[in-house]
Amino acid sequence: GQKEARVSFANQGIYNGTLAVVMLLSLILLHGIDQLITLRLLTGFVTVVGLYGGATVSKKIYFVQAIPGALTCLTLFF
Repeated sequence: GQKEARVSFANQGIYNGTLAVVMLLSLILLHGIDQLITLRLLTGFVTVVGLYGGATVSKKIYFVQAIPGALTCLTLFF
């Protein structure tokens, strides 16, 4: 019910916050190709987890996480 949905979205918030910190640290600490590869992997991971969450928890996750993650990941290849 609603309690499970609240817990799920809280967990997603913690996950996204942690990932944002890791991405920021990679921007600060890494340089060149290492930075690019790390950001590509992280945004790819965000996309995959968003697709899984959208399929198993809520379709809203597609719009909140999977699509923005995929677009960000794609831009890192250009």
